[in-house]
Amino acid sequence: MFTTVDRYAVTKIVQGVLLLIFIIVLGVNVAENQLNKLTHRHDYPKAFSVRRDNSGQYTAYLFGNGIDVKAVYSVANIDLNKEIFKYSKYGFNFDIPTNYKYESEKILDTLYIWYKQFITEAINTKQKMQHYLREFSRDISNYIKQIR
Repeated sequence: MFTTVDRYAVTKIVQGVLLLIFIIVLGVNVAENQLNKLTHRHDYPKAFSVRRDNSGQYTAYLFGNGIDVKAVYSVANIDLNKEIFKYSKYGFNFDIPTNYKYESEKILDTLYIWYKQFITEAINTKQKMQHYLREFSRDISNYIKQIR
């Protein structure tokens, strides 16, 4: 009953839908531009816009329709002092310290020991690889001499 659509057909369908959306947006912008010239409302057409003023009112605009929204209740309280960042909402308090104090000597000593071990192992591995490569090149050169 259903057959799969090949990639070329899907690409053409997606291109057609995107072209249709582009033409619709372009048409709305042209119509709004002409209306703006007649009414002297705006200097330029807008397809989409979201703005916020100083009083906390948001204005959203989409294809000629606008809506204004203003917050009428507080969302949360945020306090910041030198020691801690406090966030409180509905009795839930979340504290984030801003000054951290920790001892790093043990961590740095452990990292230094690992660094030394890594360098020692890397030098040993390099020496072993050089030894193996010398033996391998000697064997290859002997093999090539036998073939000639």
